[in-house]
Amino acid sequence: MRPHEKYFRIRPTAVILVIFVTLALATCSKKPQTFITGTTHSMGTVVNISIYSAEQTADLEQLYLQAVQAMEEVSAHAAGFRQGSELYDLNQSAGDAEGFVVSPILLDLLLKSQEAYQLTSGAFDPTVAPLVSAYNFAYDSKTGEKSTPHPLTAQQVSALLPLVGFSKVLVDEEKSKVYLPAGMSIDLGAIAKGYAADMACGRVAEEISGVMVEIGGDIAIRGDKPDGEPWQVAIADPRRPQETLVELLLTGDCGVATSGDYERYFEVDGIRYSHIIDPKTGLPAHYMVSVTVMAPTAALADALATGIFVLGIEPGLALVEQLPGVEVLIYTEEDGELGAHYSSGFEKFLADDEDREQIGYSN
Repeated sequence: MRPHEKYFRIRPTAVILVIFVTLALATCSKKPQTFITGTTHSMGTVVNISIYSAEQTADLEQLYLQAVQAMEEVSAHAAGFRQGSELYDLNQSAGDAEGFVVSPILLDLLLKSQEAYQLTSGAFDPTVAPLVSAYNFAYDSKTGEKSTPHPLTAQQVSALLPLVGFSKVLVDEEKSKVYLPAGMSIDLGAIAKGYAADMACGRVAEEISGVMVEIGGDIAIRGDKPDGEPWQVAIADPRRPQETLVELLLTGDCGVATSGDYERYFEVDGIRYSHIIDPKTGLPAHYMVSVTVMAPTAALADALATGIFVLGIEPGLALVEQLPGVEVLIYTEEDGELGAHYSSGFEKFLADDEDREQIGYSN
């Protein structure tokens, strides 16, 4: 098992900005490049940003700050647990017959959520928010601190299920209005980080050759490194997060996201129940250990990772095979051993034969 790569599970206590000026490459066939890489904190988690440019005159520090600002803008609109955020105010408007006027960012997020809801046949559903809150998976609205999750009774779940269902929410794109039924609320935690990573990349992509933004394990990539080398992305072992299960080599525009049972969960009779709620049953999903999705955007990868975690192995794989540019790697656990399940095109992104062996690939 290889040591964990740099884009995952880094937990610094302060904002770090590291600037590298010109990186002289060893071979004459490769172009000189400048790059900046830094670690900061946004949306309640750790953020890593790497920006590459073939132009010596590029103001990479300013571009880095623009990427950070883009993420903060998304957070201001989409952090439903934070008092004063736009999504918090939308949730407070539930039951208002006049509807709630939303910003372009929140409208776009809700429309993308609606698309993911439809793609996954409702397995991805942001309206599970009342259940997330009841299980105590939500964050404190004043402090932003995590709370201690706990199980619910069957009666409690049954009482909340009528408040779940994104099809009950009316999103009027033309008027930029959202009509949220009384008692319902929306949690965009399963798509907002990916969306923010996309937005941060988009904010700087036109001025540089390549950028990677990672927010709490959700990754967006735009462009390429000037030297032609692929982007390296490591998938962490969900049971030993300092170690790497497999490494991916990626080029061009894409997103990668992982949903798992290892960060927010509770256990009952030795069974681990994750923070990912099945909208149909109201129960925490516990069929799989982790789901990693590669997709054209990080927002889509983020939403699909959650949806497939709920759907299960066979329906999840079947869905991915229908979606262009999407691949998935699913891990399950039996008797303490991890088992890999993957889509037909996933293998080509693995870094080497060691990774192929790890997922059980055979020619």
